[in-house]
Amino acid sequence: MVAQAYATPEVLARLTDEQRGELLGRWSATMRRTAELLAEVWRTNDIDRSTLIVRRGNDSSTWNLVCGAYNTARAGWLACLAATGATDLLDAMCPGKAMVLIAADLAAWHRSTGGGPHPDIMVWARLPLPWQVLAGWESCTRDDVAAACRDAGLGPEATGWIAPRPPGRVATFTPTPELVHGVAIADPLWATLRRNAGVFSGKHIRSDYTADLAGGIPRDVVTGPLPDAPQPDGRDRDR
Repeated sequence: MVAQAYATPEVLARLTDEQRGELLGRWSATMRRTAELLAEVWRTNDIDRSTLIVRRGNDSSTWNLVCGAYNTARAGWLACLAATGATDLLDAMCPGKAMVLIAADLAAWHRSTGGGPHPDIMVWARLPLPWQVLAGWESCTRDDVAAACRDAGLGPEATGWIAPRPPGRVATFTPTPELVHGVAIADPLWATLRRNAGVFSGKHIRSDYTADLAGGIPRDVVTGPLPDAPQPDGRDRDR
C-alpha cells in the first residue's frame, strides 16, 4: 500500500519479487490507460505542441488532470523498473513525459521578463507522442530521450525523463501563521498552548514551552462545548 503512493528505492526494497512484479504490472497498465485518455483529449483539442499555450476552446482542465495521472503512473513504472533491475527495457521503449497546458497570460509574462518555454517542453515537442510509443506506432528509446534532453540543456536522469527522480527530503517543520490560525478555529485548547509557546504570527518559539504542559491545562482555555444562550424569540442557539 505504501509503495503505491511512495515508490522510492527504500520502500520498493522492502517488497518481495512477486510484489514488485505486481506493482510494475499495475503501473504499466495504468500508464497505458492514461496515455489512451490523453490521446482522446488530444484528438478533440487543437493544442499547439510546440508551445502548449492554451487556445480558445482547449479543455485545459481535462488535459492537465490526465497529464498528472499519466506522469504519476510513468514515474511509478520507472521506479519499479529500477527496483527490479529491468531498466534495460528502456533501450527498446521509453515513452516521454506529458506536459501540461500553460495559461496565455502566464506565458506572456514569462516572455516579458526575458523568459521562454520550459526546457521540458522542448523535449516533449521533439519526441513522439507517448500514446503513439506505447501503442507501437512510433519508436522512442532511452537514447532518443537522453539526446533530446541534452539538446534542451537538461539532465535526463535527474529530471525524471529516463530514470526515477531522486527522492526528495522531508522539510523541517516550521509553524506558520496560517497553520496557527487554522488550529485556533478547530481546537481552542491546542491553539492556546501553541500561542503560549510563541507560535503565533511568526513569533519566535520559546525553547522551554514544553514546561507549561506540566502544570496542566491553562484556566483560560475552553475544553468543552460552549453553553447555549437564550434568544429573544425564546429559542436556544449554540453560541
